[in-house]
Amino acid sequence: MADIRINQSEVEPVFKSVQAKTSEWDTTSPNVQFSNSSLDALQKILQIEENYYQIINQYKETLLKVEQDAWSNIEALIQTEQELSGQISSGGGGGQIHAIK
Repeated sequence: MADIRINQSEVEPVFKSVQAKTSEWDTTSPNVQFSNSSLDALQKILQIEENYYQIINQYKETLLKVEQDAWSNIEALIQTEQELSGQISSGGGGGQIHAIK
């Protein structure tokens, strides 16, 4: 079975970067004001814009949640590997997971 190697010092900055870039993403509506018009098309455009920003904000929240969950799973994997490495004697068969800090 193949070994899985996790280098925490390489993985962590990537997750931090995703989190930072996603948090910095400006998803606020600029609230563009149109001239007074009773056209139905204008109301449709405004509704589409409102829906767009709602979806973008939901996407941003989901992206941050996925990043947090993925990082939590990697930390749990690293912790489990460290606990197991203390319990398993060398020379055991099968694949191993190696966490590198």
